[in-house]
Amino acid sequence: MAGTIRVTNQNEDIFVVRTDVNGDTLWTRSYGNGANDYGNSVIELPSGNFIIAGSCVINSTKAGVLRLDPSGNL
Repeated sequence: MAGTIRVTNQNEDIFVVRTDVNGDTLWTRSYGNGANDYGNSVIELPSGNFIIAGSCVINSTKAGVLRLDPSGNL
């Protein structure tokens, strides 16, 4: 699951939660660059890696993509 979390009073980061088949949390991570970052969708690749599609807003909105390994590392 990917979404957005407010980490300070000013900025939002992408927030990702990985669960097992029972819905128990395996790990959580947040990703950001000091601006407002939004996670809109996530897919799991056959390799077990994940692709997160979203956007970043600094002066204008820009599309962004993150690729994570099965442990949530960039």
